[in-house]
Amino acid sequence: PVSGRLIELTSRDREILSVLTTRVRVLSTAQVGRTWWANASQPEAGARRRLRALAEAGLVTVDQVLAHREIALARPVVVWHRGLPEPDFPALSAELARRWSEPERATACVVATEQAAAQFGGTGGRPPRDSEATHDIHLAAVYLRMLQELPTRAASWTPEAALKKGQGIKVPDAIVRDGKYQSAIEFGGSYSADKLAAFHRYCQGRALAYELW
Repeated sequence: PVSGRLIELTSRDREILSVLTTRVRVLSTAQVGRTWWANASQPEAGARRRLRALAEAGLVTVDQVLAHREIALARPVVVWHRGLPEPDFPALSAELARRWSEPERATACVVATEQAAAQFGGTGGRPPRDSEATHDIHLAAVYLRMLQELPTRAASWTPEAALKKGQGIKVPDAIVRDGKYQSAIEFGGSYSADKLAAFHRYCQGRALAYELW
């Protein structure tokens, strides 16, 4: 890829680019603003100005995607570990589906480029498809919450792109470590009961606890 305009990266730039290349695929510009420009009078506007400079440098792209409004994620919908009963998957599927009552709307999102991935490690590339955008934005919200509240746990976040995949197997969105134990992290979109059961079996078979958000 062709490099863009030269830019001197700040520590904040480096943190944003590291998150986008090694933790999550996408951030909304609103998420960037409230996380890294929290003290600004207009956080998202400040974020957009700097993201434009990073885009001119060839390190990110900012695109409009169709996504549901970001919902508050106060806690996981389900936390499971060995010894707990299996969740009621049909009831859980219905609960997840009820969260999306409003139509999708245009949402500004930022992704790292392949040039940024080469500089920071990890991956970069295309923006999410509209069918992926709601999921990816909310997964980013889970990561950002963990980064703020449990930074040591967030530092262990291994994203789906870095996990070994078997043929036909849906691996978790991420895996984190708590001491000796590992937990799968999954953001639940409009998941069928069968898909939820398959995810449960995947984690159970690999001795993983999990959090479904």
